[in-house]
Amino acid sequence: MTSEATGPTEKWIAEKGAKYGYAYDKGGKFMRACGVSGIPHAMLVDASGKVVFDGGPNQITDEMVKAACTGALTTPLWELPKPFAKVRTAISKGDYAAALKESQALLQDAANGETATKVADAVKGMVAGSLASADGMSVEGDFLGAERELQRLLKSAKGLPEEAAARAKLAAFASNDAAKKGMKAQKALEALTAEPLKSKKDAEKRVTELEAFIKKNEGTFAGKKALEQAEQLKGSLKQGD
Repeated sequence: MTSEATGPTEKWIAEKGAKYGYAYDKGGKFMRACGVSGIPHAMLVDASGKVVFDGGPNQITDEMVKAACTGALTTPLWELPKPFAKVRTAISKGDYAAALKESQALLQDAANGETATKVADAVKGMVAGSLASADGMSVEGDFLGAERELQRLLKSAKGLPEEAAARAKLAAFASNDAAKKGMKAQKALEALTAEPLKSKKDAEKRVTELEAFIKKNEGTFAGKKALEQAEQLKGSLKQGD
C-alpha cells in the first residue's frame, strides 16, 4: 500500500520488477486506520483473516508465512460451488464449527464430495492453527494476543475439542501473574498509541512517550513492541528531515 502518486509508484514497480499486488492509499487513510506510525511497515494475515504480525518487514520469516498459511483453502471462498453457500457464510463469520458441519454434510455428494473433503480439512487446519497461534504468542510473551485468540476460539469452535483446550488455557492465564502483568502492559501500550499522528510534532511526542514506556517495561513483550514502534517513528522522522 502506498500513499504516493501513481507516476513514481509505477516507475518503481517497473524498475524493481515487483511481482506482488499493490494498491493506492490516497491521503494515508488506510495506514492510519491500521495504526501504522512509520514506514516501511508490514502486516501478515493468516488463513482465517487474522493479523498475526504487525511490525517491520525485515522481521517476517519464511516460517511465519508458512504458519500463517495453515488452513488456507486451495480454492477461494467466492469460487466454491453453490452447494457450499452455507460453508462460505460460516467461514466468513469465523464460525468454524458450523463450517465444518456444513462441509461434512456434503462429503457424500458425488459432485462435491472431493471439494467438501478439502474444505473440511482446511477448516480443521484453521482451528488447529488458531490454537497453535495462541500457544506461540504466549511463549513469546504476547499474552494479550493469545487471550484474544483463545476468546475467539471459544466462539468459533463450539463443540469441537479445541473449545475445551481454549477454555483451559484461558483459566491458566487467569491464575498466572506474569500473564496478567503482561496483558496490563500491552493494554497500556495500545492506549498510548491509539491516537493517529497528524504532524511531526505528534510523532516526536509519541517517540518521547514510547521511550518512557520502554524504560518502565524493559524486557517485556510490550516493551519490545514499543521499541519497534519508536525505531520506526524515528526512521520516518529522519526520512522526513
